[in-house]
Amino acid sequence: MDSLSFTPIQFVGAMALYALGLWALIRFLAKGYRTSKVRYLLADRKVGMLLGAISVACAWAWAPAFFVSSQITYLNGWVGLFWFIFMNAGSFVIFAFFAQRFRILVPQGYTLSGEMRARYSPRVQVLYLIAHAMLAVSAFAVQLLAGGPIIEKLTGLPFLWATVIFA
Repeated sequence: MDSLSFTPIQFVGAMALYALGLWALIRFLAKGYRTSKVRYLLADRKVGMLLGAISVACAWAWAPAFFVSSQITYLNGWVGLFWFIFMNAGSFVIFAFFAQRFRILVPQGYTLSGEMRARYSPRVQVLYLIAHAMLAVSAFAVQLLAGGPIIEKLTGLPFLWATVIFA
C-alpha cells in the first residue's frame, strides 16, 4: 500500500462520518418540507431557474463523466475537454426545452410516468417505470464499477469487497 492508502476501518469510519454529516445537513436544510406532499416532493414548486439548473447538473454529473473527461483531455488536450463539456452542456440545453414544455403541459404534475398514466393508461406507465428502473440499475452498476477500483486503491481491499462497501 502506498502512503495515500487507508485501512479498511479508517475508510468505513470516514464514510460513516461523511454520511452522518450529510444526513445532519439535509435535516437542517429541509426543515418544514415534510409538512405536505408538494413541499416534500417539489419544494413547494418554488425552485428557481439557477437552483434547478445546478440541481440537474449535479444529478447528471456522475463519476464516469469525470473519468471520461480526464481521459479525453489527456488524449486530445484542451480541445478534447472543450468538446466533451460542450456536448454534455448541449444535452442539458436540449433537456431544458423538454422540461419547460412539460411544466407548461402539466403544471401540477409530479413525474413523467404519472403523466403517461393520466394521459394514456396504467400499462404505459408500467413501461415507463420499467425503463426508468433499468436505467437506475444500469447507472448504479456503472457507479459501482467506477468507484470499486478507487476504493480498492485507497484501502487495499479486494475489488469485490470494495464494491460491496461502496454499494
